[in-house]
Amino acid sequence: MKKIIDKIFITTFFLILTACAVIVPPSGGDRDVEPPSFIKSTPPNYSKNFNESKVRIYFNEYINLNDVNGQVVISPPIENIPEFKLRGKSLVFSIDEQLKDNMTYTIYFGNAIEDFTENNTMLNFQYVLSTGAYIDSLSISGNVSNAFTLEKEKNILVMLYNEKYDSVPYKEKPYYVSKTDENGKFHLDNLAQGNYKIFALEDANNNYIYDLPNERIAFIDSLLPAEIIHKTVVDTNVTDSLISDSTIIKNINYEMFLFEEADTIQRILKSKAVEIGRLKFIFKESVKNLKIKPLNHKFENEWKLDEFNLTKDTLNCWLTNVEVDSLILEISDDGEILDTVELALKTKGNMKKKDLKLLPTSLTLSPNVRNNRSFDFYKSLQITFSEPIASFDFLKIVLAEKVDTIYDTLKPVMFFKDSVIKRNLEIDYDFEMDRKYSLFIPPSAFKGISELENDTLKLSFSTTELENYGIILLKMQLPETPDSNYIVQLLDSKENVLKEKFIKSNGLIKFEFLNPGKYKLKAFSDVNNNLKWDTGDYMKGIRAEKVFYFPKDITIRANWDLELDWDLLKKEIK
Repeated sequence: MKKIIDKIFITTFFLILTACAVIVPPSGGDRDVEPPSFIKSTPPNYSKNFNESKVRIYFNEYINLNDVNGQVVISPPIENIPEFKLRGKSLVFSIDEQLKDNMTYTIYFGNAIEDFTENNTMLNFQYVLSTGAYIDSLSISGNVSNAFTLEKEKNILVMLYNEKYDSVPYKEKPYYVSKTDENGKFHLDNLAQGNYKIFALEDANNNYIYDLPNERIAFIDSLLPAEIIHKTVVDTNVTDSLISDSTIIKNINYEMFLFEEADTIQRILKSKAVEIGRLKFIFKESVKNLKIKPLNHKFENEWKLDEFNLTKDTLNCWLTNVEVDSLILEISDDGEILDTVELALKTKGNMKKKDLKLLPTSLTLSPNVRNNRSFDFYKSLQITFSEPIASFDFLKIVLAEKVDTIYDTLKPVMFFKDSVIKRNLEIDYDFEMDRKYSLFIPPSAFKGISELENDTLKLSFSTTELENYGIILLKMQLPETPDSNYIVQLLDSKENVLKEKFIKSNGLIKFEFLNPGKYKLKAFSDVNNNLKWDTGDYMKGIRAEKVFYFPKDITIRANWDLELDWDLLKKEIK
């Protein structure tokens, strides 16, 4: 018994000792929110006549280095990137190459330095040295934005070249380099007097060279005249951008717009037999003169119906006279063969039993109105069919209006919007506001190319009233750009395009029948008049077409006309 008591006493004693030995941080006090501070360095920061090989930078607390490869930039670039090491509260690195004479070097740390305990970031610290008798002190700054969305772009290299031939970004590393911060801002400091070409690059392979097709770029191609000293310079439509004088470099702010050059080589991105009787082809660009030639079978009659989307980069081929298991197709566009593809066709014979059960037994009709729901009075009824129509009888379709308790039959205009494919039917009628209507389509009114027929479709709906909607009356003031259209778009809160107008001169634009809610307005210059936004081409000196956003979101109320003035001559940035 005594041994058991002794064991309990010893165990309890050690537990108490262990509890006493646990180190508990003191409670209370404010959390550390301050980033590290620079104390000193050897050699000192901004040293002249620098000829050392080792640098040590001291801070007021222990630090971490975060994403050195992505954050640290040395300008002008050197061949051998230093290895950065932590020693206590200091940072040590060696320079293992002969630096150029009479040159100011800047080691820009971006967001790499943070404190050890709370990860508070020391923003944009830089170590500067000169191999000559003075420190170059000129600087420029600016912003880099997405050319299409105007969102600010972070971690984009902004580079200066003292060689000014057009292809220099493809062949040489820059003379000076910096990187944009979280807000798209950049600073190029400690610059020498000289002439420089400016270029921004999303450097995908970290080699300071524009050598990948998916790397986004921005450039300014204007020669800065001497009279713009101390003024803001914006990326406008001018020619070859060089900074030509030290006094001009100082206090100039650049606005640059980042874009990816278009790859105009046509390609087939996807080719597939998606269902029985339908092939689908997706192309990289809009097709110009597409030809699809069967190589393993000769058809006596037309073997397909072609259905393109609006942008002509997607094609549905509806097969009409094909009884083979596979097709080898030669596909060409505008006289150039793109590819030869072999497609195994889907047939009932090669489908699994579970898939056969899922095959449709009737022609599907998809109207743009739902049963017992409201319908916009100003629209036409539209019906999309699951496949092209081979035969039809419009006389079987009954559109009626309810008057008191009786439905009166109406006489709408009916036609296929796509007269060859016959997959989109429009039932056009001037509906009255706040009325009740019905649509009846009996069985077998339509037969598809696969012999499927429709089932009964019966819908009841009521039309809306004018008071349900709001209107935007937009007075536009355009820049005086000869022979250039502008496209003005109405967007929803997620920037989906709802409506757009094409204009060429100042005037009033009307967006009507708008449901209450939040909207945005966007415009862009259609320089080549092709009715769409286009990106740029560096070697041709073409920048992305200029984009504008209305400076604030728009709230639409029911039964309300909103009058707005929008002057694109004024700089509007999202």
